[in-house]
Amino acid sequence: MIKDTPFRSCVMAVVALVPLAGCNLLLGVDDLVQGGEDAAAADIDANIDAPPGSVRIRFVSVVRDFPSGAVDVYIGDETSARVTALRNASDYIVMDPGVTTIALREQGQVGGAPIQQLTNLAFQGDTSVTAVIAGVHASQAPDERVRLLPFVEDYAQPGAGQAQVRFVNAVTEFEGFGIDLGLDGESTPEIAGLGRYASTNAAGMPVTVTAGQGLRMGLVVGGATVAPLAPTGFAVGEGCFVIFSGRLAAAWGSPEALVGMTLCASRPPRIDGLGAEIALAHVVSDGTTCSVTGLGDGTTLIPSLALRQFGRTWAIENAVAEVTLNCSGQSALVPLESDAAINGPRQLALVGGSLPSSPALATFPAVTVPSTGSRHAYFVNLSADFVEQSACRTSVDGTVLGSLVGAQVIGPDFGQSSSTLSAGSHTIMFGLATTVTFPVSITGSGGATVFVLEGAFTPEGSQRPLRLTPVDVSVWPPVAGSPISPI
Repeated sequence: MIKDTPFRSCVMAVVALVPLAGCNLLLGVDDLVQGGEDAAAADIDANIDAPPGSVRIRFVSVVRDFPSGAVDVYIGDETSARVTALRNASDYIVMDPGVTTIALREQGQVGGAPIQQLTNLAFQGDTSVTAVIAGVHASQAPDERVRLLPFVEDYAQPGAGQAQVRFVNAVTEFEGFGIDLGLDGESTPEIAGLGRYASTNAAGMPVTVTAGQGLRMGLVVGGATVAPLAPTGFAVGEGCFVIFSGRLAAAWGSPEALVGMTLCASRPPRIDGLGAEIALAHVVSDGTTCSVTGLGDGTTLIPSLALRQFGRTWAIENAVAEVTLNCSGQSALVPLESDAAINGPRQLALVGGSLPSSPALATFPAVTVPSTGSRHAYFVNLSADFVEQSACRTSVDGTVLGSLVGAQVIGPDFGQSSSTLSAGSHTIMFGLATTVTFPVSITGSGGATVFVLEGAFTPEGSQRPLRLTPVDVSVWPPVAGSPISPI
């Protein structure tokens, strides 16, 4: 058994795992204005003079299908404010509270009808307002048509080192959602129901701003978390909105994706802290039922993780984390970090090798799953001791696909386009000077399987013998099949 090899890992996402128990409302920013296309933008001058009885107002657009994304706000016959992009905010302007109609035009539009006319508006003098332009431009459905949501900025005074945070639901896809603060209890979210186009109370929620963390939360629909987020960009001593918008069904990372935008009085909008669901399993050669703890304080992430069983937790982009896998009295620190950001809403993490000296880790995004044709085949070596100078060459039916270096995953999404298996019987061989061969049978068409080499070629102590475990990643969460013995 290899006792002194370094941790073998193939990590393709920067993640911070978040707990399923315990609540942490601390958030943090390394740079309060970094991130997104507004990274270089100057702080906003929120100290515009507003005569008594007038309204100080700014506009933010979250309408994803405006023709150009940018809109000019007309009060009367002149451009009064400009929103330069989707999920951006205008400067504050001064407005008469008697205004009842506002027109929206494409940025720079001269003449012609406005793209939207917002009527029957009502404002109150001597107030400061953030007005959210929300809805779907192409729809006249009552729940989707474009509307103006004017929110009076009436925050409570923040405590030392804190910001007051107010949540706004501008998501048209759901009637409402809960907010599970801390991502630790989707069955009992702290904010039980935030209706469409509604906000939490005007005073806001006190949140301590601390470097190194975002405000971890999950949007909960029907008792299940549908979107993990961790907004940052909060300004100490200010009131800040977190405005949720977009569509869960949209492509992850696209302009239409569901996000939370932080908007404080003096800072440009900021969108970051996107999250992903992590399906985590272990095939540790000398472990059976394990637990997963992390976040530097021993917080339990997954209390019981049986061999080859997938547990569920969450990860946040651009945050570094280490978790501890505890199995049969042995434990190993598992670093889940790299220089890349999360690149999809779902990630897989597989831990193997041997504890405590030689764990192995592979993390990778959910892979392409064909609906017809040959099954996509992926391979990863998480065994305890089958690691040769040949880097564990892998072949299917005599055709070499590539070498498994460390815990690297190979397969169609990673450059091996020919790594497919048609229906029928196949043989999969690993190694060069020393080889091991497994029989594999494929039924049906389409789908994708990750074949995990696990156990030990020469078992020691409580280690299990070498096996090839097929993991069906055509479904979510993935499902591990019966281990295959070599021939």
